[in-house]
Amino acid sequence: MTRRRHPMSELACIELMHDATIDDVPQCPETVSVAQALVQVQAPVQAQAPVLQLALAPAQCLDPDEDSDAYVGLMGLAHMLMEHTAMLRREDPFGYEDDIRGTYEVAASIHGHWNLYLATFLEDQRFPGYMIEQQYEIAIRHDDTSVALTNYADYWKKQGDEPMMVTYLLTAVRVHRCTYAMVYLALHYAKGRDRDTAQMYYEMAVRQGHPKFELETMVETVELVKLVEYIHDGGWDRRSTVYHALVHEHARRREIVVYQTKVRLFTALNHVTECGVCFDHALHLDFACGHCVCAECYLRCLGKTCPFCREAI
Repeated sequence: MTRRRHPMSELACIELMHDATIDDVPQCPETVSVAQALVQVQAPVQAQAPVLQLALAPAQCLDPDEDSDAYVGLMGLAHMLMEHTAMLRREDPFGYEDDIRGTYEVAASIHGHWNLYLATFLEDQRFPGYMIEQQYEIAIRHDDTSVALTNYADYWKKQGDEPMMVTYLLTAVRVHRCTYAMVYLALHYAKGRDRDTAQMYYEMAVRQGHPKFELETMVETVELVKLVEYIHDGGWDRRSTVYHALVHEHARRREIVVYQTKVRLFTALNHVTECGVCFDHALHLDFACGHCVCAECYLRCLGKTCPFCREAI
């Protein structure tokens, strides 16, 4: 799943610090020890991490309103750490794994915003689930947007725990009126053939609106096909950015083009029989291995293996 990048809207005041050096950080009593630690510890980030965490200890209770200079200074330091981490990940995410993790941990110790980056890194590197879940939950507590919630929902989707996925998407809808969460819920219920609930969340997303909506997380082919079919068959709203994003993703997927071609071909051949998977009497489509299943099961098997011979599809 391609993740949404955290907008860090409340940190707009330090965006100009993108290429900053330590000398640019406000020299407040609360931050000077951290700055000195960064300058003086000439060692890999992995070795810097414990030193920085000690230096940060007296600054953990800063109030952004009452200690604004110190707060901005610390956030600036964290931002620079994150830029350094991004550079390491571009160069070699596996060669610098310890350095990257150490930097994320230091940044997260400054502010909970960066726990989301730490969580996604741990997820990408296949760390134990309890470590990933802990970081996501901290990120959600500190996040004033829906980003952490939707990413955590996707994490549960990949774990095969759809009830947990739905729980966090519903929270994103309730707390943040998140258009993305509404669309993902519509897709989820379309996959489950719950047309009415899918329509409810789709229409909520259309009413909510989004000026530049794009599908930024991994959407299963079966749920995308079913939702677009429901939209067209039911005459649902087709004027929104949400609809155009769905149709764009639908049109660019080669497996959907192949599926639609097979539907037309086997419909003309009247290839209707009992499915060996779900036992429905329905139109059948074939896999490359030669085995056939109904159109619904065909969609659900895409990206997996043939249910009969286990050949990759």
